[in-house]
Amino acid sequence: MVSMVVVTVVAIAAPAPQVTHFDNGATLVVLPDANASIASSYVFIRTGAIFEGQWLGHGLSHYLEHLVAGGSTNLKSEAEYKSIINQLGGASNAYTTTDHTAYFIQSSSESVDTALQVLFEWVTQANWTNAEFEREKGVVLKEMDRAKRNVNRRIYQKTQALFYKDSPYRHPVIGYHESVRKTTSQDLKQYYRVQYVPENMVIVVGGNVSQQALVKAVKSTFGQLKAMASPIRYQNNHHRILSKSHSTHQIDSLQSPRIVIRYPIVTFYDDDVYPLDLLAFIFGHSDQSLMYQEFVVKQKLATSVRVSSITPMHDTGYFEIVLESTHPPLQVIDQVQSFINQFSWRRIQQRHIKTAAQKKQAAFILSKMSLDDQIQEVGQAMMMGQDPLFFQFYAQSFGQVQSKDLTRVVQQYLSESRRQSYVFSSKIAQKELLNQPEKKPPSLEVLPNGVQVIHSPSINPQLVRITLHFMGGIQEETPSTNGIGFLASQLIGKKIKGKSREAFQTLFEARGANVDATLTHNSLVYSFQAPANAAVELVPQFMKGMTRFDADDVLLNEAKTQLLTQIQKKNEDWFSEAYDTVKANMATPPYTFPLTGTADTVQPLTVDQVVAYVRRRWQSSELVVGIQAANPGPIIARMFPILNQRANAQPTVLKSPKLSAPKSASYKLNQAVGAVIRVDPLATPITSLRDHITFKLVDALLSGMRYPSGLLHHRLRGAQLVYVVHALPVQWGESHMLLTYALTEPHQVIQVSDIINESVGDIQAGFTSKQLADAKSQVVFDYLSTQADMASQMAYYIQSVHQLNAIPTLEEVTRLVDNIQMADIQRFIKEQFQLPHEFTFNTTPLDDRTRIVR
Repeated sequence: MVSMVVVTVVAIAAPAPQVTHFDNGATLVVLPDANASIASSYVFIRTGAIFEGQWLGHGLSHYLEHLVAGGSTNLKSEAEYKSIINQLGGASNAYTTTDHTAYFIQSSSESVDTALQVLFEWVTQANWTNAEFEREKGVVLKEMDRAKRNVNRRIYQKTQALFYKDSPYRHPVIGYHESVRKTTSQDLKQYYRVQYVPENMVIVVGGNVSQQALVKAVKSTFGQLKAMASPIRYQNNHHRILSKSHSTHQIDSLQSPRIVIRYPIVTFYDDDVYPLDLLAFIFGHSDQSLMYQEFVVKQKLATSVRVSSITPMHDTGYFEIVLESTHPPLQVIDQVQSFINQFSWRRIQQRHIKTAAQKKQAAFILSKMSLDDQIQEVGQAMMMGQDPLFFQFYAQSFGQVQSKDLTRVVQQYLSESRRQSYVFSSKIAQKELLNQPEKKPPSLEVLPNGVQVIHSPSINPQLVRITLHFMGGIQEETPSTNGIGFLASQLIGKKIKGKSREAFQTLFEARGANVDATLTHNSLVYSFQAPANAAVELVPQFMKGMTRFDADDVLLNEAKTQLLTQIQKKNEDWFSEAYDTVKANMATPPYTFPLTGTADTVQPLTVDQVVAYVRRRWQSSELVVGIQAANPGPIIARMFPILNQRANAQPTVLKSPKLSAPKSASYKLNQAVGAVIRVDPLATPITSLRDHITFKLVDALLSGMRYPSGLLHHRLRGAQLVYVVHALPVQWGESHMLLTYALTEPHQVIQVSDIINESVGDIQAGFTSKQLADAKSQVVFDYLSTQADMASQMAYYIQSVHQLNAIPTLEEVTRLVDNIQMADIQRFIKEQFQLPHEFTFNTTPLDDRTRIVR
């Protein structure tokens, strides 16, 4: 039964669309045209790639279109439909988009009833055979292969996937190869039943036809379908992108590099669609557009420029600029952004706006060169606006856009902070193409007073990090002052002479800066990290943290209380307690001292002692300074006058402990756990990069560099004998050693210890080529990991300067790693691992027996 008929007269010379809504939700739109030579019949289905739900990425809408258009139904075979279409003239097709699918048949006006009957049967009675299903799967897969050879399509789809990262719009309409291969006939039939319901159907017929006769024909077919609710439409109106991003991508067959710039904007239903669309037209519609003239004609930065404003129905859209350019992309992107920025305050001339609005309206008229064009426009208008004249209203609305509207949308949507840029080329590794400056290696400069300065580009150009590395750690302490270095490290950067603690710390905190100090066995490190725009101003204050260090009783007592609590809690950590036990029973002072000191040595320390300690470290300790900044010049200008005030400092000679003879000993821990620590001091210090890498390879073979692997992980973790097992290179003074430790149960201590000792012996005896290859990969990755953050990067550089008198490059590390063979590692172990010490903890009485360490 017909519920309503709406007839609208169109103001332009085009058929007046006549709309009929049926009770079950189906809609008929008729475009009568007495002059039309043929008739076109369309069925639009409100479903497309973004509505595929559990099958997102399977391309079900597109696959289904292949089977429905011309395929078998419950009423006729595929061959029968082919015969009917041929009799009608043979003009039939279909297409699928992100949000709708359309089927159409062109025929004579007298045959419209037949065309509609066929379309009705296709979209409501489809029942394809298995042969059709398999054949069309092959056709779809071939379409995918063809699409892969289309460079523009690949660029578009990659950009969609990146821009719409968490939206259905990220998926290609055609789907993905493996997903389509896995799609079953049952999947398609289930999707068909859910989506192909009257509520989702709009029938549009145009030609020399009778609206009354068509209402009758559709009423007896589509109008008789049972009303069924269509699935809830996907809709998102929230901007997902909050900050800018940039990425580069390689497409081998691409001949001319492309730069794609996108800004997130609005959905189709936002009023800002009109100024955004008009702005895109003004910027990049033709050779006379503003961006073409600027970047192709004037600056010659590009060979083509295309600008568009894309606003889908069901998600936020994008304002897109696509350029073909062989110039450095980042340079081009910056120039484009600068060009756009001027229109956030400068008005676009009224003549440009008027001309663009007139052209947009003319384009709307010219887009309907045929009756079929008009029908498609009406169908899409019904999909988008529930109004067959929706696009006419859309075109006319451009006449209302004013200059201030364009300025506003530039300010609101086209800012650099929201920009998404993508570079596509055939060789993304070329530095010239990416506009990446040649990576500068770190450099070493020695000041007249002996201060060594390492310059390194900042990993993050927006950050500056400065490191002051004073040689000599725990060796600067005596038995009575043990803990003073650790206590001082907790106070440095807190207060300076002439300024309160609150005032000094607020200087840094208010600018987002961080000041820190740490003590190791061999050094005192004072560091500073700040945003680049605040660093220059804060550098002198940071330096005063050492040159004008100060403390008072309140600050000292606060730090001392915290340190004493930490000392008291040490026995809660099995490793800290065990490690201090190892040092106390293996080395000579000062390396027998705990790094934190003891309650007896820390409690008596005074403000004067701590101030004198820091002053002495500043004045006489060998100093290496690390500067990590994208623009180090202003930093250096503020630092060097201060650094040059230091007197010439003599190189610090690190005291090496005298180690006890190899032994095996058992001790108790406060925690009820079992533990094993084996220490292998090296016979001679490491002074070459080759030995340094070989030592790391031993570590990797035994336990892995930064994650559990190696023999110990396989033999101990794999057998569930330990909770933790790892090896750790350590250095006391000039003595290097490998410390291997494991946490287990008391009754398993001896078994774990035996396996550790056997594993060291097995590595010396030999290992497989795969074990060596894995170890080499880990060593290279370990080097790369040291470059991943600013603190570890500078620590590695400083260690290299002290140990090797040079800073190795990745190429040098990789080359040496490749050259080191099994025999080199075996020889290193034989020559260096001559003084093994073993310590077991909480061994059960049953296992407490004298043993020999190999």
